[in-house]
Amino acid sequence: MIAVGGLRVLYSGNQPHKFTIGLANAGLGVLQSDWFANSADSLPVFSWLVKITYLYGQPWFFYGYQVIMLGIYLFSLTGIAKKLFDLDKNKFLLFTFVVILVVTHSPLWHGLDDVLYFGVAGQDMGFARFLPNAFSAILLLSIYFYLENKYTLSVLCIGVVGIVFSGYMIGAAAVTLGIMWNEVFNHRQYKRALLIGAGALVMVLPIVILNVRANAGATSTQIAEAVHILADIRIPQHTQVTMWWNIQAFIKLLIALAALVLVRKTELFPLFWISLGIAVVPSILLAFFPVNSIAIFHPWRVSVWLVPLGAIVLLGFGISKIQRWVDKFHVETQVLGGVMMTGLLLAVVVWGLDAQMEKIAYYEERAARPMMDFAAVTSVAGDVYLVPPRDGAIIDMRVYAGVPIFINWNSSPWNALDVLEWYERVLTADSFYEAEDDLACDLLTEMVSEYPLTHVVRSVVSPLSCEFTQKIYKDKVYLIYEIE
Repeated sequence: MIAVGGLRVLYSGNQPHKFTIGLANAGLGVLQSDWFANSADSLPVFSWLVKITYLYGQPWFFYGYQVIMLGIYLFSLTGIAKKLFDLDKNKFLLFTFVVILVVTHSPLWHGLDDVLYFGVAGQDMGFARFLPNAFSAILLLSIYFYLENKYTLSVLCIGVVGIVFSGYMIGAAAVTLGIMWNEVFNHRQYKRALLIGAGALVMVLPIVILNVRANAGATSTQIAEAVHILADIRIPQHTQVTMWWNIQAFIKLLIALAALVLVRKTELFPLFWISLGIAVVPSILLAFFPVNSIAIFHPWRVSVWLVPLGAIVLLGFGISKIQRWVDKFHVETQVLGGVMMTGLLLAVVVWGLDAQMEKIAYYEERAARPMMDFAAVTSVAGDVYLVPPRDGAIIDMRVYAGVPIFINWNSSPWNALDVLEWYERVLTADSFYEAEDDLACDLLTEMVSEYPLTHVVRSVVSPLSCEFTQKIYKDKVYLIYEIE
């Protein structure tokens, strides 16, 4: 899985957003005074994990965590398929299932991995890098444990997912409700159903309370404005059904529906139809009657585990149907087939490793690195860098250089009051970087009077000529000015 799909370089993608608070609390550089690092933390447990890893471990531990999550993901899907279709009766077919499962996760197939294993609305399990959404693999593990009648372990897994990433609280609730439905209506185990539901609720209750109390200091008007900013401006690709509903989403729905039919006589059926209902019904309603206060909770996020689970149900069903035919083969023929499957796996692994090396080289040679290296070695406590807020090349400046920045587009908070200030800062920074010459200097003067800015990062194509700034760094792409 690792070699086929490839792990991304640490602090790339969305990791800067999710790691900043934890690294600041751990004492990275002079990041402790960063505004975003001091905003309300929506991921306290994940931030704690980042903190203790930085303090007592090594950076490569984050790769190790992702390897563990990928292992849990592969183990869970394979275990569920074995339980449903008795695939371990024929070792060749089981091996074929695993190879196809792994190989189809490769980007080599131009989007097939997205269709089969990613959720809708740009949601996924974070296959490429360690993020809170990687813990959704543990939700699949909870389903596997339930099918194995290991109820306590199943509940513990559900609780862990909700605790680490509250964004998956709806998905965890869907799995819990599916299990409870199964226990009540199929097994008449009322006490067990109650204990399962109560156990899961008790585990996630502190995070639920944290989320409920998060906006206690904001008015209803401020909350509505913050929700509008997030849903309509910051992440419409995740919240607006009309933006993410496309042919791929339709295929994912068909996969889930086909799997629903195939598992109709199994323990998975309640989990499937409840989760599918939670995803589909709000999607249809919100497509015609948009309500940001509902859309912001992403009820369709259950597709993150529902789609890959549906895909392996179809794969397992298909392989199980050829079992009698394969059983007629001589052992030598099955061994030859195993060799061919191994060759396919190795070929995809080699391609994946080559692609991974190219991505590492690109990241190491990126144009923003020298500028951030300079900032890392020269910054002192109290420094705050004003940077282009929408420059994707430097979204990791906080965690890479360990320096506070004024604001960027990628790292948006979740508390209503913080969201309002974040957006105000973004607009202020946008105005400065869109202005020219004297107007830019006037805007910077106003910003310095209101915010504790000490440095300004500019592109070499738009230098700054303010009397109160001094150029202290220049390369082929960026300039750094010190505010005097």
